[in-house]
Amino acid sequence: MSSVDRKKRKVNIFQNRKVDKNKRTSSKKSKKSDPDAGLSWTGSPWDKTVWGDLDVNELDLDKSYDDEEREAELKELENKEESQTRPQRQTRWRHAGSTPLTDCSRLPKDWNMNEPDLDADDIEGQIVRAKERLEDNIMPHAFEWKLQHYQGRQDSIDAKRGRWPTGLPIEVVDRLECLDSIRRALEKGDEFEQLPNVLSVMEAYKSGKIRICGLVTYWSKGVQLCQLRPFSWDECIAINMHHKGTKGFWVEGYDISIRIPNNDWFATLPFLFDSGSDVMEIFPNDLPLILGPNRPEVMSFGTSIVDQHGGEVHCPSIQVEVCLLDGKGKRMTPWTLIECDVYPENERPGPGPNYRIDGPVFRNLLYCCYVPDGRNSLITATEELGMHLPNSVPQSRRRPNVREFMPLVAPENRRPVEGIPPVDRAAHALRHPGWPSRARGVPENAPPRPAE
Repeated sequence: MSSVDRKKRKVNIFQNRKVDKNKRTSSKKSKKSDPDAGLSWTGSPWDKTVWGDLDVNELDLDKSYDDEEREAELKELENKEESQTRPQRQTRWRHAGSTPLTDCSRLPKDWNMNEPDLDADDIEGQIVRAKERLEDNIMPHAFEWKLQHYQGRQDSIDAKRGRWPTGLPIEVVDRLECLDSIRRALEKGDEFEQLPNVLSVMEAYKSGKIRICGLVTYWSKGVQLCQLRPFSWDECIAINMHHKGTKGFWVEGYDISIRIPNNDWFATLPFLFDSGSDVMEIFPNDLPLILGPNRPEVMSFGTSIVDQHGGEVHCPSIQVEVCLLDGKGKRMTPWTLIECDVYPENERPGPGPNYRIDGPVFRNLLYCCYVPDGRNSLITATEELGMHLPNSVPQSRRRPNVREFMPLVAPENRRPVEGIPPVDRAAHALRHPGWPSRARGVPENAPPRPAE
């Protein structure tokens, strides 16, 4: 397991975990070490999330975990090289005639266009090999295309590198390109005061103070608050409150789904089940409904770039708590924190792509599978043993169901499965995090918790 995978498993404690009450209460030690202590998968949506106890002053924010991460990366690379040795280069065939060999019937028996000894992303190696293939004078049109393809990729990388300091890894260059796009968008409007953070993060990348390695850094109003360290939601909340981070707070380097504490108020909204979406999306006019009557402040987590068919869209990224409700209004899953992008435009009446996107909620919280019965059914369960799948033969010749434009979650004519809430009747419940009244080590002037 890679170092990044280890951190993800440490943070994503709510995902696909069974609750063993006997094991939890067997001893004080096991109870303390169990991150799921007190976790109830099902129940009322009004259930509260238990807060942790963390002292900001006890955090080793000046310590960098980068050296430990480099050692883990090196060990992972060595293990990968040992377990994934690439095959040798295939026999090289050459055509001696002055006219290129383009007759398939005359090709050598074992000749093919593949390069199994080269990685598809080894651009330099692929360019050299394509030139060699052209010299071989066999099917040159194929390798002219391949040379053009990889040369175009190389030119694109060189163009990006030319805009930034020399010697930076390509993943850092790509991140700088992304941050520069965010900078241009924030210069036109910066509701959550993130522009100072973006500028400082860019300078840190350019100077080599931070790198992309699965560790994160926290920033507030352009000031770096810590060195590279593993992500922890408890730490994030404590540091955020310590620096009054409802605005101007930025987490750089994270790429995971995480949990959030609860607020008493929640709202149920319809979402489009999108199996290809990585981030939940809502509309700006959803926020008043989610925040409820107390109107607590929204914690900004940064700015995201969403690639759509019309181009890039820059969205403020916030944190909301989400759970899935069955048809009777009972929780099917725990309240779970998820990153949520706020689309820049409000919901529009009329036809067209006008739905909230649920992101990875179903994939992260439920067992999911499809049944090839021609009904476009999505069957879900909270436990692996709950997947009571009907026997079915793929109906490849059956006329497909008539579907509406971007249907919500699932067609209504799906066949229900006994004991499993139908997906089309399940609802997404959202609520704003209710911060604790005061965490240990947080000053008195930190943002107060909304009144209950």
